[in-house]
Amino acid sequence: MSRIPVLLDGDPGHDDVMAMVMALASDKLDVKGMTVVAGNSTLANTSTNALRTLEWLGLEHIPVCTGADHPIMRPLQIADSVHGKSGLDGPNFPPLHTKPVEKNFVDFMADIVRESEQKVTIVCMGPQTNVAIFLLANPDLKDRIERIVFMGGAAYGGNWSPAAEFNIWEDAEAAKIVCDSGIPVVMCGLEATNYARVNRREIGEIRAIGTRASTLVADLLQFFADKRPDADDEQKLEAPMHDAVTIASIISDDCVELRDAHLTIETDGSYTQGCTVCDFRGITGDFNAKVSVNLDCDRFIELMKDACRRLK
Repeated sequence: MSRIPVLLDGDPGHDDVMAMVMALASDKLDVKGMTVVAGNSTLANTSTNALRTLEWLGLEHIPVCTGADHPIMRPLQIADSVHGKSGLDGPNFPPLHTKPVEKNFVDFMADIVRESEQKVTIVCMGPQTNVAIFLLANPDLKDRIERIVFMGGAAYGGNWSPAAEFNIWEDAEAAKIVCDSGIPVVMCGLEATNYARVNRREIGEIRAIGTRASTLVADLLQFFADKRPDADDEQKLEAPMHDAVTIASIISDDCVELRDAHLTIETDGSYTQGCTVCDFRGITGDFNAKVSVNLDCDRFIELMKDACRRLK
């Protein structure tokens, strides 16, 4: 079978890097390139982090293009309390040698979608600003997109506000444009991604694989683990890999449980900005999305370990 052409879009970010590792290692995916957006950190940091990751993995031939440096209608609010000053604190990277491609990100995305022999799957690991702008600028290319798989949202409560998950909260207007586009969407929300966690023993097992990829993933997970108040408990599921669930949902049929839903993004509420309203009964409209409701954590961790083994 031919590999699935994929365009990555993200704001690296620890768990974005874990998603990149899983995507780049898979023999089922053909990563055509990556666009970078501000979110977890500033655009300068997230673009640097994407390039550093690819250099570390020896995959610097994958093109990276910088995108939007702030949400469509709101000021940027970064998550440095989670990801540190650089947006990717923890690993010690060597000096950076590669640069982003010198092209407008909308043209970069359009060229990848237009030139692909098969329909492209877009994977969003951060705020959906880049993808929303691209869709508004290229309505004629919607039929060339197989689906948009994004990490974000929650059916039953958020992590950045009582109602919203961070990626959707950051640019709710962009998420609404994507979800209302008519393109099939897959929402990998907190109901699944909150289970994508490993304990210290499992971090050690990943490190013991002994590849550059496993070292990077282990360092990132260790940074998260050391920040938690229960960091001394060896068995707590404590280090998250939210964004990598997007890739797991594509490459594995038995890892992420998905349900059909009518998905709506709240943009006007004073207390519910970025709320993903998941109607599993179809009361408010026809089903327009598949929404994650559960995750097989053991299977997920095996997928990550396998990715670290593959990327020598």
